[in-house]
Amino acid sequence: MELSTFGGVIAFAIEQEEKLKRSVEALDIRHAPDELRRIRDSVASEANRAIKRLQAARREDINEMILEPISGLDGTKYSLSEKLEDTTKSQDVPRLILDLLDRMIEFYNDAGRLIPNIEVARVFTLLGRKKTKCKEDIERYLSGSG
Repeated sequence: MELSTFGGVIAFAIEQEEKLKRSVEALDIRHAPDELRRIRDSVASEANRAIKRLQAARREDINEMILEPISGLDGTKYSLSEKLEDTTKSQDVPRLILDLLDRMIEFYNDAGRLIPNIEVARVFTLLGRKKTKCKEDIERYLSGSG
């Protein structure tokens, strides 16, 4: 799925953030350590904030940008699956979240370079940095220094 317009890229980003949020919230971590629950909640909260930023960017820049052509973004490369594999093992949860975040980081970094509107490109770059921070928190947790 080629993401070829500004409107399409923003809609795709919002959809992926919604999938990320639903996916991490659906993970069964009732018996996981408190730190893992905190990380999961942090990733979901960050997805919520990202959705709001993206919606604001779409509202503010929609008139001049909605049909602005963009090339080089293939949605199938970045698309998150709707459901994560079922897992009850808390040790699997961080790896699953990391996989989701890796795709989001790649998408935001690529989109930030390709979107011609400087303000919107900054939003995408910022979102990529926020996802990287979430990823670093999980990696710290996995290394035992969380």
